[in-house]
Amino acid sequence: KVFASALEENNVVETLILSCYAIVDDGAFAIGSVLGRNTSIQKLQLKDIRNVREITTFFQLLQPNTSITELSLRHCSICPRGAQAIAASLKEHAKLQEFRLTDSQLSGNSLCILCHGFKQSKLQRLYLVNDDLAGAEDARHLVDMLRDCELRELYLSENELGDEGVAVLARGILAENQSLQHLDVRSNGITSTSTLCLQGLMTGSLHLVGINVSNNDLSDLGATALARGLTN
Repeated sequence: KVFASALEENNVVETLILSCYAIVDDGAFAIGSVLGRNTSIQKLQLKDIRNVREITTFFQLLQPNTSITELSLRHCSICPRGAQAIAASLKEHAKLQEFRLTDSQLSGNSLCILCHGFKQSKLQRLYLVNDDLAGAEDARHLVDMLRDCELRELYLSENELGDEGVAVLARGILAENQSLQHLDVRSNGITSTSTLCLQGLMTGSLHLVGINVSNNDLSDLGATALARGLTN
C-alpha cells in the first residue's frame, strides 16, 4: 500500500518489476488501483498472484490502463474465473504487444479462455513457458487462437506438448496462420515422429524465419527431417 501510494505520485517510471514479491489480496487491490490510472508504465512484471480473488481484483482494476506494452506473470494459479478476468483485461489494452505467463498452473478450461482473449488482443509476442501445457487438446486451443490473430512470435518451451501436440500445432500454423515468424518448442518431449510435421511447416510457410527445437530427443531421423526442411 505504501509503494502504491508512492507510485501514484510518479509519472516518470516506465518499467515496474515486482517479480520477487508475493502480492496478496490487499496488495493486489492497492497496486491494481494505481496501475489502472497510470499512463507512464509500459512494462509490468508480477509474481505470485495465486488465488482467484487476487487475479480478478487486480485485472479488473488494471483494465482501464492504456499504456502497458509488455505484461509478465510468474508463479500464478489461474482458474477459469481468473482466466476470464485476464482475457477481459487483455482486450482493452490496445498497446499490449507482449504477454508472458511462466511457471504457472492453468486449471479447467483456463487455457481455452485465455486463448480467446489473446486472439482479441493486439499481441505480437506470446510466452507460455512451463505452464503444464500438454497434448493435442491444448495444441488445438493454440491453433484456434492463431487462426484469428496476427501473432508474430510464440514461445512454448518447457511444456509437455509431445509429438501429438506439436504435430497438431505445426499443421495448424501451416493451414491457418499467415503471420507467425518465430516458434519455440524447446523441452516439450518431442521425438522424430513430429519432426516430419515441422519439416512440412518449414517447407510450406512463407513467413517462418526462426524455430527452436532444442532439448528434445529428435534422433538422427528427426535431425535429417529438419535438415530437409531447411534445404527447402
